[in-house]
Amino acid sequence: FITRSEKQEARFGEMTAEQFRRQQESILAKLKGRSVRDGPALLEAPFDMAAWVKRFREAGRPVLREIVQEVGTEAIADLGLSLAFNVSNPAVVRFLEGRAQRFAREVNKTTWDKLKASLAEGLDAGETTDQLAARVENVMGDRIASSKEAIARTEVTGANSGGDLLAWRQAEEDTGPLVKAWLAALDDRTRDTHVIAHNRYNLEGGAIPLAEDFQVGDGSGPGPGQIDDVAEVVNCRCTMTVHPAKR
Repeated sequence: FITRSEKQEARFGEMTAEQFRRQQESILAKLKGRSVRDGPALLEAPFDMAAWVKRFREAGRPVLREIVQEVGTEAIADLGLSLAFNVSNPAVVRFLEGRAQRFAREVNKTTWDKLKASLAEGLDAGETTDQLAARVENVMGDRIASSKEAIARTEVTGANSGGDLLAWRQAEEDTGPLVKAWLAALDDRTRDTHVIAHNRYNLEGGAIPLAEDFQVGDGSGPGPGQIDDVAEVVNCRCTMTVHPAKR
């Protein structure tokens, strides 16, 4: 899982970084030639949110599709089936669209908030337009750096667990009911809540049906990277295993 996901993180991280670079150019172009008196307008809307959510979504969708295709194909092969993973299945399409939209919305919301906070500080201090531009570059530089770390890992983990589940559901027609177990890295970087999930949802009676949610910390969700508490999602390196349900 780690070997596969590291390659996927590199692809997803580069795509995200490129979008951030283009976004920085757009913001700086908007700021260029303006006076400090225009600062409040920039503070009100650092960039066109709707347009950039669309751009990130359209850039992210094909990368996510490739990842889910890889994961789904491998998940079915691991079950020893000759079945082909159907990436065009409506459930897969819905998952991909939802992940792409969530990714685009959340990364832009974070950038928006960080830019507004930094620019507000600069305007309160009476900084020049050049100084405000430097603030934009600092914020966007941090966002570009995070692309290949927290952002990529978080998105890839969620796409991996989603791809596994989608493939296993397609496979159940041939295998019969399957159950899933949580698998954590169990090193000094693993959250305590994920160690608890690993021990709770194991093969000795703790594995659960594919349709059920894991309870992890204060959140729940269908798999790693898909828990509805951000504290349990960012930088998660967990995965899942699958097994025939006991009859």
